[in-house]
Amino acid sequence: MKKLIIDLDDVLAIDGYLNMLNAYFKTGYKYQDIKGYYVEELLTKEQLKEYREFFKNNNVYDYARAEVNSKYVLMKLMTMYDIYVCSKYFSDLDNTIVPELLPRKCEFVIKNYPFLDRKNFIFTNDKSMIEADAKIDDSIDNLTGDCTKLLYSAYHNRNITKEELDELGIIRVNNWLEIEEKLLTKQKVKSRI
Repeated sequence: MKKLIIDLDDVLAIDGYLNMLNAYFKTGYKYQDIKGYYVEELLTKEQLKEYREFFKNNNVYDYARAEVNSKYVLMKLMTMYDIYVCSKYFSDLDNTIVPELLPRKCEFVIKNYPFLDRKNFIFTNDKSMIEADAKIDDSIDNLTGDCTKLLYSAYHNRNITKEELDELGIIRVNNWLEIEEKLLTKQKVKSRI
């Protein structure tokens, strides 16, 4: 079987970081308000320090939801791919490892995607070292190697142009039904040849 690597945050687990920040500060930030990669960039240095303590002691995945149609499409993809969930636990924002995220990430996947093999969870801060036949991620930096590369649309990658993606051999997908179309239709076409 082929190997498919799928990112967790902003691909399978949606809205957790923004919902948690809004709940803590009682704000109504929207994705359009975020200029960079991290929702925490909305905060002042003082707020960030306070929020980091809250974040450390609370589960961001309690504020997240499974992305629409992801379960349905994943179950179909499992007929053609060994599926691996691959996620970081390092914050580039303040250059720190966040070890408390590891069990929380596992719990979210097990709860929302119980049909995925628990042996296929990968936690690394350098996804470029992992080879696969296909990768789905919300960061172009993680879409490396000679494989089918799907960039899952997110607030922080909205300004990357089609020309830039074409140059990198990356295809943008906006939802899980588009993933189904790109990965399963491609397989069906190949199998007819």
